[in-house]
Amino acid sequence: MQNRASHFIEPPDGLTVAQLSTLVRNWIMDGDLSNRSPKTLKARRDITGKLQWFLDRKNLDSCGVDELRGFFLYLQRGHLDPGGRWGNPRETNPLRPLSLKTYHAYLRSFFSFCLKEGRIDASPMERIPAIRDPGDEVQPFSDDEVEALLRAAEKTRQSARDASIILVAMDTGARASEICNLRYSDLDFDQRSLRIREGKGKKSRTIYLGKRATRALWKYVQQDGRDGDDPLFFSERGDHLTYSGLILLFRRLGKAAGVKNCHCHRARHYYAVSYLRAGGNQMALMRSMGHRSVAMTNRYVQMADSDLRAAQQQFSPADRLGGRGR
Repeated sequence: MQNRASHFIEPPDGLTVAQLSTLVRNWIMDGDLSNRSPKTLKARRDITGKLQWFLDRKNLDSCGVDELRGFFLYLQRGHLDPGGRWGNPRETNPLRPLSLKTYHAYLRSFFSFCLKEGRIDASPMERIPAIRDPGDEVQPFSDDEVEALLRAAEKTRQSARDASIILVAMDTGARASEICNLRYSDLDFDQRSLRIREGKGKKSRTIYLGKRATRALWKYVQQDGRDGDDPLFFSERGDHLTYSGLILLFRRLGKAAGVKNCHCHRARHYYAVSYLRAGGNQMALMRSMGHRSVAMTNRYVQMADSDLRAAQQQFSPADRLGGRGR
């Protein structure tokens, strides 16, 4: 058993366990008052709950840099414990780098809140290195992969629905949860648009469709009719398409089409990079995708710039002159 006396009672860059518990409640309450989404609030509760579980398991009285280092080490190795991570015998697989990055982002946000509240002098998360994963970058679909997915969708039992979902995802860059929450009243055929009522941060916006996606949606909704408040996309059981149902749909279509790592977020990347390659404006893309800061959009700008640079170097007009300009 560790010596409790060896830990600071009130470390300059950390909190006592009692202080931590109080500030966690305040942070979640602050998120609720700030109109954060239920998904965000749940993640705040889950991640801070796991941190508190770890501190109790290790018999620690405070949470600072050293304790957080131990926590992130546990996140990476806890699945090797005899009882599994979190004492759950089913938690025996390593956490994905994306999950580790999520823990890092939320705890960084929590301790920033503590700093603003004047409860700590510095955030201990500033000394916890960001999670790196060279293979974690999500790659957009290629045009060939999109066409392969559409061909696979044409062979399913709900071909009109599945093709519509693929085209809407590729045409708008909408998030998976946003696609699932769409209602028939959000669709405007005259304007070829969809209304996102509550995107991330509960912000509304309008997204626009191309002719191909509009025709696919028209064909789909004519099959069984719609009332204004009906879901735009039904599940196979006839109720609202769920997030997990959409994830499984992409997975099945990817398997049938021979497209690896097939998920909805790759469609979001496909839309963004395609938009920029076509000369789209970065600020307009930011609004279209529902980003809260330009920094989030910059990832796509860098990806598009890399592709454009390679294309220009390979197909340079001056190089094609074949020396005639000398």
